[in-house]
Amino acid sequence: LIDDTITTFQSSTSSPSKILLHSLTIATQSLALPKANLYKIKKSNLLWGQAVAAFPAVLLLGFHNFSPYSIFASAARTSLRSTRASTKSSSTTTSSLAFIGGAGPIEATALSRQHHKYHQHQQSLSSYTQFSLNTDTNNSNSISNSKSITNRLYFNTITTRKMSSTDTESTSKHIDGKAIAQQIRNELKTRVKALTTATPGLAVILVGARRDSQTYVRMKKKACEEVGIASFGFDYPDTVTEAELLSKIEELNKDDKVHGILVQLPLPSHINENNVIEAVHPSKDVDGLHPRNTASLCSTGTHVGAEKIDWKDMSTVPFHIPCTPQGCIELLDRSGVELRSKNAVVVGRSNLVGLPVAMLLMHRDATVTIVHSKTADAANVVNKADVVVAAVGRAEMVKKEWIKEGAVVIDVGINSVDDPNAKRGYRLVGDVDFAGAKEVASKITPVPGGVGPMTIAMLLRNTVNSSVRLSADN
Repeated sequence: LIDDTITTFQSSTSSPSKILLHSLTIATQSLALPKANLYKIKKSNLLWGQAVAAFPAVLLLGFHNFSPYSIFASAARTSLRSTRASTKSSSTTTSSLAFIGGAGPIEATALSRQHHKYHQHQQSLSSYTQFSLNTDTNNSNSISNSKSITNRLYFNTITTRKMSSTDTESTSKHIDGKAIAQQIRNELKTRVKALTTATPGLAVILVGARRDSQTYVRMKKKACEEVGIASFGFDYPDTVTEAELLSKIEELNKDDKVHGILVQLPLPSHINENNVIEAVHPSKDVDGLHPRNTASLCSTGTHVGAEKIDWKDMSTVPFHIPCTPQGCIELLDRSGVELRSKNAVVVGRSNLVGLPVAMLLMHRDATVTIVHSKTADAANVVNKADVVVAAVGRAEMVKKEWIKEGAVVIDVGINSVDDPNAKRGYRLVGDVDFAGAKEVASKITPVPGGVGPMTIAMLLRNTVNSSVRLSADN
C-alpha cells in the first residue's frame, strides 16, 4: 500500500495536498460507520484497504513540506459532515473511527521522523500502521459526538520493522496456482470476446459414474462457461461399447462447432484407451495425447529446415501440448523462474506428465534429468536440481533433504492419506513433503491449490488455440 501511495504521488499531476485530501476523505467516510458496516468493509477488503492506505499517505506529506495534521483534520471534518446525517439516526452501537482536530494533536515532527525511517529502509523493510480502538459496547451516542469518539482512537505506534523469515515464507514461497489459473481464464475470456470467428467449442465424453471423473467434468464445463467457450457433454454408462465411442468421436471430428474433444480418462477395462485416443483428430486433441502431437513435442527442431517454435509463447505452438505439463511451465514462467541453463530434475516418467514436462523443460534450454524407480541414489540426484518437478504418484516421497537450498519445486502429485483429525478422515498431499521442503525451497506449489487448477486453464487455452487454427485452415 505504501509503495502504491508513493507511485500515486510521483505520477500524479495534481498537488499532493489534493491527492491526500481526496484519499483521506474516502478513508474517513469508509471508517466513520456503525460497527456492523465496518465489519462488512473489513470483509470486502476494498474500502478498508483504501482507509489503511491513507495512513502512509500522511507520513509522506513531510516530504512535500505540508502540514500533515491540518490536512488530515480538514479531510476528517469534511467526511464527517457528509456521513453525520446517515449515522446520527442510527441507534446501533457505534464503533467508528474518525480523525478530528481537537482529539489530541499528531505531531508533524513525529510523522516526519517516521517517514524518514521509511524512506531510509523502503527497499528492505515493510511498514505497518498499528492502531487500537477502545470500543464501548454500551455507548449508543451518535457519531456527532466526535470528540468522545476520537478520544477512543489512538495510535499505539507507527512502526517500521524488518520482516522476519516467517513473514516472508507465506507470501513469497508459495506459487499460487489458483490465482495464476484465474488470471489465465480472465485473459482467455478477453481473447474469446475479441474473436471474429466461431465461438470455440469443447466436447467432453464421460463414461461411467466415477465420482472423481464426474467432478472433473463439472469443473471443466463451469470453466468453459466462465471463459465463453461452448461445451458439449456426452455421458455414457460404463457398459458402452468401444465401437459406440469411436463412432461418436468420428462424428465430433467432422463437427465444425467442435474445436476440441476430450475423452475423460480412465475408461472401463473393456475399452482400449489407445484406440480411443488415436481416434481423436490431432487438431482437436486438446489433451495433447495423440501420438502425432506427442511426436511433435519430442522433435527438437535442431536439424536444418525445421520449423522454429517459440517455446516461451505456448499460444503460438502449432500443435496441442498436454495440459498438466504445460501448466507446470506456465507456473514457472509466471513466477519469474528462469529455466535456461538450469539443472532440472523430473521425478517420474509417465506419458501423461513426466516425459512431456521433461521435453518442455528441455525446449526451454534446461538441462534435464529424469528420476524413476530404477534410479540409483535418487535423493542425491534430486539434490543437485535448481528446479524439481515431482510427478511420481507417491505421497510425500520427496523429502526436505532431497531439495537443494533455494531450489524451485513443482509438485504435480495429489494423494490422499489417512488423517483422523480431518473432517473427511483423510487429507490431500502431494509427492513432496511440503512442510519440510518449504523450509529450503525458494518457491514451491502447495497441494491442493498448485498445479491442479492449471490443468483446466491449459485445457481451455488449448481449445481457444484450436479454434483459431481450425478457423484459419477453413
